Amino acid sequence: MSSRWSKGVSAVALLLSVSSAMAQEALPQIEIGRSKPHPAKPRPAPAAKPAARAEPAPAAQVEAEPAAAPAPPPSSVVEQAQERFNATQRASSELFTTGKEINAVPFARPGEALETAVPGLMVTQHSGEGKANQYQLRGFQLDHGTDFEITLDGMPLNMPTHGHGQGYADANFLIPELFSYVVARKGPYYADEGDFSSAGAVHIYYKDQVPNGYFSATGGSFDYGRLLAINNDKLGGGNLLQAIELGISNGPWVIPDAAHKINGVMRWSQGGPENGLSIDAMAYANRWHATNQIPERAVTEGVIPLYGVIDPTDRGDTTRFSLSGRWSETNADSHSWIEAFAIHSTLNLFNNFDYYLTQPIIGDQFRQFDRRTILGLKGEHGWKYEINGLPIETRIGLQSRYDNIRVGIQDSYQTVPYDQVTNNQVAEGNVGLWTDTTIKWTPWLKTVAGLRGDFFSASVGDYQNPVAAPTNMPFWTIGALPIWTGPWNSGSKQAVVDSPKASVVLGPWEKTEVFLNFGEGFHSNDARGTVTTLSPSDGSPVATVPLLTKSRGAEIGARTKFIDGLDSTISFWWLNFDSESVFEGDTGTTVFGRPSRRYGIELNNRYTYSSWLRIDADLSLSHARYRGWDTAQSIAYASLLTPDAIGYFTYLGNAPGNYIPEGPPIIAQLAVELGEQTGWFGALKFRFKGAYPLTEDGYFRAPASGWLDLRGGYRWDNGLKLQLDAFNVLNSKSDQISYAYGSLLPSDPLYAACFGGVAPAAVCAIGQMDRHFHPMEPLALRATLSGPLSTGAFDPLFGPGAPNMKSPLDFLAYAEEDAPARVTKGPRTDAAPRPQWTGFYAGLNAGVGFGGNSAMNYANHPLGPGFDPALALLWNGNFGESNAAFVGGGQAGFNYQLAKRVVAGLETDIQGVAGGSGATSSNGATPSIAVPGNFLLGSLAASQRLDFLGTARARLGYLVTPSGLFYATGGLAYGHATLSSASEILNAAPDAAIVNVSGGSSYFSDMRVGWTVGGGFEWMFTPNWSAKAEYLRYDLGSFGAPAPLTAVAVPSGAISSAAVTNIHGRVNGQIVRAGLNYHFDWSAPEAVAARY
Repeated sequence: MSSRWSKGVSAVALLLSVSSAMAQEALPQIEIGRSKPHPAKPRPAPAAKPAARAEPAPAAQVEAEPAAAPAPPPSSVVEQAQERFNATQRASSELFTTGKEINAVPFARPGEALETAVPGLMVTQHSGEGKANQYQLRGFQLDHGTDFEITLDGMPLNMPTHGHGQGYADANFLIPELFSYVVARKGPYYADEGDFSSAGAVHIYYKDQVPNGYFSATGGSFDYGRLLAINNDKLGGGNLLQAIELGISNGPWVIPDAAHKINGVMRWSQGGPENGLSIDAMAYANRWHATNQIPERAVTEGVIPLYGVIDPTDRGDTTRFSLSGRWSETNADSHSWIEAFAIHSTLNLFNNFDYYLTQPIIGDQFRQFDRRTILGLKGEHGWKYEINGLPIETRIGLQSRYDNIRVGIQDSYQTVPYDQVTNNQVAEGNVGLWTDTTIKWTPWLKTVAGLRGDFFSASVGDYQNPVAAPTNMPFWTIGALPIWTGPWNSGSKQAVVDSPKASVVLGPWEKTEVFLNFGEGFHSNDARGTVTTLSPSDGSPVATVPLLTKSRGAEIGARTKFIDGLDSTISFWWLNFDSESVFEGDTGTTVFGRPSRRYGIELNNRYTYSSWLRIDADLSLSHARYRGWDTAQSIAYASLLTPDAIGYFTYLGNAPGNYIPEGPPIIAQLAVELGEQTGWFGALKFRFKGAYPLTEDGYFRAPASGWLDLRGGYRWDNGLKLQLDAFNVLNSKSDQISYAYGSLLPSDPLYAACFGGVAPAAVCAIGQMDRHFHPMEPLALRATLSGPLSTGAFDPLFGPGAPNMKSPLDFLAYAEEDAPARVTKGPRTDAAPRPQWTGFYAGLNAGVGFGGNSAMNYANHPLGPGFDPALALLWNGNFGESNAAFVGGGQAGFNYQLAKRVVAGLETDIQGVAGGSGATSSNGATPSIAVPGNFLLGSLAASQRLDFLGTARARLGYLVTPSGLFYATGGLAYGHATLSSASEILNAAPDAAIVNVSGGSSYFSDMRVGWTVGGGFEWMFTPNWSAKAEYLRYDLGSFGAPAPLTAVAVPSGAISSAAVTNIHGRVNGQIVRAGLNYHFDWSAPEAVAARY
């Protein structure tokens, strides 16, 4: 057993040793729906950032034993934190989310829990389940945490100068069941936010106690298992919380993940978040195999299956141990708090992303290692006063951190290192001082002005062993010169940055506030890149990067609660960076990045209809571009267009451009929660990510993708809960995340050309350009049994009269009991109006389309006996590109209630479609038949788009309650589709000389007509308003477009017709959408009353 696993087991043993007998009280009941916001009470509001460590309000709370220091009632701690947040909110994009809200919807891994707390955030994974997630937000591909700050009770998760990437933030050790609340911020507008926070910051706070204990046991598809236990004890006049988590997972991969996780938390606390003391100890260890992203060509050519792997030995392991504490004191006119932390972490990663690009026999696997100790201190003091009758609050703060790091890169073969690329000892520290002042000028005008100053210092020593340095040749080559760069990549750097901030808050008027924000921020760069003058990969000179990079941003937005139960925000924002140069942890080299600009709009809606229904709907649109011209990329691109290089098509995706790769322009999420405190409950979460560029010229693009997750279960009175989660219910085969770069496989024609000395060095340095992706996991199920740690926890299942369960359709009756009272804002009376289904209606809809535009067939046809028949062999297949698209539009129709439970009607709709299918195929070394010895190389790109889709359908439904209608529908579908293609073919002689170049393109558009069928559920929640969820399948048939290829002989220039590439597409797919209808009272005929 390794030392890191020994430490992990020892830490868990320590947790178990202090645990006592399980509590006998019942677990408090859990509320699914968030209660409606309470008006703020007059009370001190010491800080813009809510105080740490609090727990959500249970429905019923067993009175706790008295503690030595008085604590606020646990049932009110989160409400108090939310009141402080509401009183100090500075931007419309700032958001407060309770742990109860986060845990009410399904998520597959701990990091995904943050998506509920940060609207517009997409959390994905491209490797094994122990590696840090990938984050995408506001047009950023944040890698593993750059420009996205994450803290847990004041402790930073982001790691500067990390072995795998700057700002690496591993959230796999988080325990979502311990979340008390989460505060999310976006933009550089806050004086108390420092490094890594320009795009966003999320602050997580654990609970101080779980009064009756808690257990959870989960099992599911692909050998998933998880056990969690939480216990409380009284110790030393305070509360001692202990938690232990064990997890295993294999995933759907050909080489199982074999992830094994052990995690422990211990917290001693006394008092409350505003006046109290707490000490935390945490221990975590994980190890896993890694199925990394795979090249698209390897799947389409049958080299590996969709869930396969190129290098089966990739893997990783990590540990994290921490000790932290917090002291706080608050009175009527001032507040103070101090936080201190010590963290020790390790990471070992073995990855192979470009396969055989540099090492043709043993492959390009490399090891990244990171071992560090972190010490940190934070403090804040604030006081309130008046000048000329104006209420003023001023805060000052200190933030300091020191990292002692051992970090490096080694080339390896099957996890055995054989040379040393870098081996750095880094000492990095920073101190930040900040202040801000809030002045309330009038009841409707408040301003906040702040200033932050940061000092950073880093010392880097590269202790690369010249004997173990890599060479510029395959590792077995005798006499190859070592690439020894260590002495030239050492040194120290210091930097200072100041960051002014300003905010204006107007209102409230009619429960609406307007926010204006401006601020400057920064992020630190990898300290190694600030002193690196020679590239560790080839020894060539490189430019250093600055230690700190400036950002500037602004935002205007509004938050309103004008509609009862609806909390909505809208934000218009922009963010500029002076440079996006980064130190690439995978290679040890600096990647040049130009200045950038991003701007966009966000819409966030949280609607609490009642205690049994809550809906979240979020949409984020962003535009991200580089500024200026990429001279370096232009030079590299030109080297790929020379006569001896162009035939390998490596130039595709390497042209200069202004797209910022991997930043989605559209991210949307819909979450729905159903259920009361006891009985049946359910939840739905749908996430959508629009297509986005993968290269700066936009040639390679990631397809749009969507996930649908569902949850259903039952909760008993004593807190015992049984639930089933279903992930990727529609079994989408799109990408979790995509990249585009060059790699090399033994099956590539370029492999032999490069290592046979035929292909140019510029081509071989890049390899075969391709889209590399990590596929979405298929449909997976997980069952969970959870409840209080008590001897009577299982009585509802095995006690007298068990099982005692309500009808599964009881939740439908909630609407009948609650809707009329909600409409009239008073007690329900017998005169409350009943739903009237008969009549005309009109409304809006939005959703996502799956699989439409996905099947594109292609084939080459020579034009006659005088042309090369091998052209027919070069291309013949099916792109089969999976995709998803955002759809939105309107509908209108007429209903007639035929009987008490039967409703028939007609409906027509039309909606626009944002998204389509695009794919590329590169083929080479197809032997010529007309000229033996010659060979053909080809590249084909095709795309298909559905511009809009409309239907005219009949509906027939059944009323399960007077306001709940299940219905089937079908009829005519129509839409406008386009199909385009571009192809290139090179005919090469045996010596690789190009003798013939062919190319062609096509564009075809058509109005298509077909059919559609589906069904849905519609709920009339007031006499004139209804909401619906609907599924439709449509098929508009097939159409095609021929692309004639024109051949040009080299060097004579003679032109001839070579072949025709026929592209055929089928326009079909599925739509999942939600809609809102208004029902008109236009003297509709009397229908049968739905009273029963």
